[in-house]
Amino acid sequence: MSNSISDAKVDDVKALVELEQLVFIPSDGMLNQISFRYHIQKKKNLLLVARSDKLPYQLMGYILVLLHKRSARIYSLAINPEHQKRGIGSELIKASINRAQEKGIMKVSLELRKDNSVAFRLYESLGFIVSGVRPDYYQRGDDAIVMTWQKK
Repeated sequence: MSNSISDAKVDDVKALVELEQLVFIPSDGMLNQISFRYHIQKKKNLLLVARSDKLPYQLMGYILVLLHKRSARIYSLAINPEHQKRGIGSELIKASINRAQEKGIMKVSLELRKDNSVAFRLYESLGFIVSGVRPDYYQRGDDAIVMTWQKK
């Protein structure tokens, strides 16, 4: 199945919220309609979606990257469980790094739960390295691993 990655549109907000509720737990501070709409309309940050070319109205995943002058932060990455393990997360991350580089950003960071070994391996395979730990980062008291990618 081939996929396409594009900027999220206002028409995607409902599907983005549904995906958010499917993938994350409420104590992590899930994004809502207002948040998604803000990121789509302001175009200050990157909000990219992955769609199946066969089912263009179904979102397979999304990535939200907060852009700063010299760096970027992957704020959220969600892949529909029905479409996991197909390389969609990798495609979204690569696309967002490419878009950040087009804006002159050569450093991307993120936080993830220390027990999220699947995400850890994915980011590591794309060149991210552990750059720190944030104790008690998540609402449940879990630590976060900080990972960073930097253009060489």
